[in-house]
Amino acid sequence: MRSTISLFLMLLVAGAVNPPEPAIPYFKNVRDVHIAQPDRQSFFIVDQELWSYARPDLGDLRLYEGESPVPYALSEQHGGVSSEEVAAKIVNLGSVSGHTEFDLDTQDLAEYDRIRLRLDARDFVATASVSGGSAPGKATEVELTPSTLYDFSQEQLC
Repeated sequence: MRSTISLFLMLLVAGAVNPPEPAIPYFKNVRDVHIAQPDRQSFFIVDQELWSYARPDLGDLRLYEGESPVPYALSEQHGGVSSEEVAAKIVNLGSVSGHTEFDLDTQDLAEYDRIRLRLDARDFVATASVSGGSAPGKATEVELTPSTLYDFSQEQLC
Protein backbone atom coordinates (compact mmCIF):
# COMPACT_ATOMS: atom_id res chain seq x y z
CA MET A 1 0.00 0.00 0.00
CA ARG A 2 2.81 2.38 0.93
CA SER A 3 4.55 1.73 -2.45
CA THR A 4 1.28 2.42 -4.28
CA ILE A 5 0.87 5.78 -2.52
CA SER A 6 4.51 6.68 -3.27
CA LEU A 7 4.07 5.80 -6.95
CA PHE A 8 0.83 7.80 -7.08
CA LEU A 9 2.50 10.85 -5.51
CA MET A 10 5.45 10.59 -7.91
CA LEU A 11 3.07 10.48 -10.90
CA LEU A 12 1.07 13.37 -9.48
CA VAL A 13 4.19 15.51 -9.02
CA ALA A 14 5.52 14.55 -12.48
CA GLY A 15 2.19 15.51 -14.06
CA ALA A 16 2.17 18.87 -12.28
CA VAL A 17 5.49 19.86 -13.83
CA ASN A 18 4.90 21.59 -17.16
CA PRO A 19 6.74 20.10 -20.13
CA PRO A 20 9.49 22.38 -21.40
CA GLU A 21 8.48 24.95 -24.00
CA PRO A 22 10.31 25.09 -27.34
CA ALA A 23 13.23 27.48 -27.14
CA ILE A 24 15.92 28.50 -29.62
CA PRO A 25 18.84 27.05 -27.60
CA TYR A 26 17.28 23.57 -27.93
CA PHE A 27 16.93 23.71 -31.73
CA LYS A 28 19.41 21.78 -33.89
CA ASN A 29 18.97 23.74 -37.13
CA VAL A 30 18.50 27.50 -37.11
CA ARG A 31 18.30 29.84 -40.08
CA ASP A 32 17.81 33.59 -40.25
CA VAL A 33 14.80 34.81 -42.23
CA HIS A 34 14.97 38.45 -43.33
CA ILE A 35 11.78 40.37 -44.01
CA ALA A 36 12.28 42.98 -46.74
CA GLN A 37 9.02 44.87 -46.17
CA PRO A 38 7.47 44.32 -42.72
CA ASP A 39 4.16 45.97 -43.70
CA ARG A 40 3.49 43.37 -46.42
CA GLN A 41 2.87 39.64 -46.51
CA SER A 42 6.17 37.82 -46.72
CA PHE A 43 7.26 34.35 -47.75
CA PHE A 44 10.35 32.21 -47.93
CA ILE A 45 11.13 29.17 -49.99
CA VAL A 46 11.54 25.78 -48.36
CA ASP A 47 14.69 24.43 -49.96
CA GLN A 48 16.26 20.96 -49.90
CA GLU A 49 18.10 21.63 -46.63
CA LEU A 50 14.87 22.47 -44.81
CA TRP A 51 13.07 19.45 -46.28
CA SER A 52 15.88 17.11 -45.23
CA TYR A 53 15.67 18.11 -41.55
CA ALA A 54 11.95 18.88 -41.16
CA ARG A 55 8.93 16.62 -40.81
CA PRO A 56 7.20 15.86 -44.12
CA ASP A 57 4.27 18.12 -43.18
CA LEU A 58 6.65 20.88 -41.97
CA GLY A 59 4.75 20.87 -38.67
CA ASP A 60 7.98 21.22 -36.69
CA LEU A 61 9.07 24.54 -38.25
CA ARG A 62 9.08 27.50 -35.86
CA LEU A 63 9.46 31.21 -36.58
CA TYR A 64 10.75 33.54 -33.88
CA GLU A 65 11.17 37.27 -33.60
CA GLY A 66 13.81 37.56 -30.92
CA GLU A 67 12.71 35.10 -28.24
CA SER A 68 8.96 35.25 -29.09
CA PRO A 69 7.29 32.76 -31.44
CA VAL A 70 5.60 34.25 -34.51
CA PRO A 71 2.37 32.68 -35.83
CA TYR A 72 2.45 31.73 -39.49
CA ALA A 73 0.44 29.87 -42.10
CA LEU A 74 1.77 27.28 -44.53
CA SER A 75 0.68 27.32 -48.14
CA GLU A 76 2.03 25.03 -50.79
CA GLN A 77 2.61 25.90 -54.41
CA HIS A 78 4.00 23.62 -57.07
CA GLY A 79 4.11 23.47 -60.79
CA GLY A 80 1.31 21.90 -62.69
CA VAL A 81 1.49 19.50 -65.58
CA SER A 82 0.78 20.80 -69.04
CA SER A 83 1.09 19.16 -72.42
CA GLU A 84 0.69 22.42 -74.30
CA GLU A 85 2.96 22.76 -77.32
CA VAL A 86 4.30 26.18 -78.21
CA ALA A 87 6.42 26.96 -81.25
CA ALA A 88 9.87 28.32 -80.41
CA LYS A 89 11.52 30.87 -82.65
CA ILE A 90 14.61 29.68 -84.55
CA VAL A 91 17.42 32.25 -84.58
CA ASN A 92 21.04 32.25 -85.80
CA LEU A 93 20.31 29.54 -88.39
CA GLY A 94 23.37 28.70 -90.45
CA SER A 95 26.03 26.21 -91.50
CA VAL A 96 29.22 25.94 -89.45
CA SER A 97 32.03 23.55 -90.45
CA GLY A 98 29.69 21.53 -92.64
CA HIS A 99 26.87 21.09 -90.14
CA THR A 100 23.71 23.04 -89.41
CA GLU A 101 23.51 25.11 -86.24
CA PHE A 102 20.69 27.22 -84.81
CA ASP A 103 19.46 28.64 -81.54
CA LEU A 104 15.94 28.36 -80.14
CA ASP A 105 14.59 31.50 -78.51
CA THR A 106 12.65 30.25 -75.47
CA GLN A 107 12.47 33.51 -73.52
CA ASP A 108 8.68 33.64 -73.75
CA LEU A 109 8.33 30.12 -72.29
CA ALA A 110 8.12 29.96 -68.50
CA GLU A 111 9.40 26.39 -68.37
CA TYR A 112 9.83 23.48 -70.74
CA ASP A 113 11.15 19.95 -70.58
CA ARG A 114 10.82 18.73 -74.17
CA ILE A 115 11.71 20.03 -77.60
CA ARG A 116 10.13 18.50 -80.68
CA LEU A 117 12.18 18.91 -83.84
CA ARG A 118 10.16 18.54 -87.06
CA LEU A 119 12.30 17.94 -90.15
CA ASP A 120 11.17 18.03 -93.77
CA ALA A 121 14.11 15.83 -94.89
CA ARG A 122 13.48 12.17 -95.78
CA ASP A 123 15.69 9.05 -95.87
CA PHE A 124 18.61 10.15 -93.73
CA VAL A 125 20.71 9.19 -90.73
CA ALA A 126 22.40 12.02 -88.80
CA THR A 127 23.89 12.79 -85.41
CA ALA A 128 22.41 15.70 -83.44
CA SER A 129 24.14 17.53 -80.61
CA VAL A 130 22.14 19.68 -78.21
CA SER A 131 23.63 22.32 -75.95
CA GLY A 132 22.05 25.08 -73.93
CA GLY A 133 22.86 28.44 -72.49
CA SER A 134 21.16 31.42 -70.91
CA ALA A 135 20.95 33.45 -74.12
CA PRO A 136 21.33 32.82 -77.88
CA GLY A 137 24.94 32.92 -79.01
CA LYS A 138 26.34 32.78 -75.46
CA ALA A 139 28.74 30.12 -74.23
CA THR A 140 27.39 26.61 -73.73
CA GLU A 141 26.32 25.93 -70.14
CA VAL A 142 24.83 22.45 -70.65
CA GLU A 143 25.68 19.89 -73.29
CA LEU A 144 23.61 16.73 -73.75
CA THR A 145 24.84 13.42 -75.10
CA PRO A 146 24.65 13.31 -78.93
CA SER A 147 21.63 11.47 -80.39
CA THR A 148 21.02 9.76 -83.71
CA LEU A 149 18.22 11.14 -85.90
CA TYR A 150 16.89 9.08 -88.77
CA ASP A 151 14.09 8.74 -91.29
CA PHE A 152 13.60 5.57 -93.32
CA SER A 153 10.56 6.65 -95.36
CA GLN A 154 11.86 4.97 -98.52
CA GLU A 155 12.08 1.63 -96.70
CA GLN A 156 8.33 1.75 -95.87
CA LEU A 157 8.87 -0.04 -92.54
CA CYS A 158 5.54 1.02 -91.01
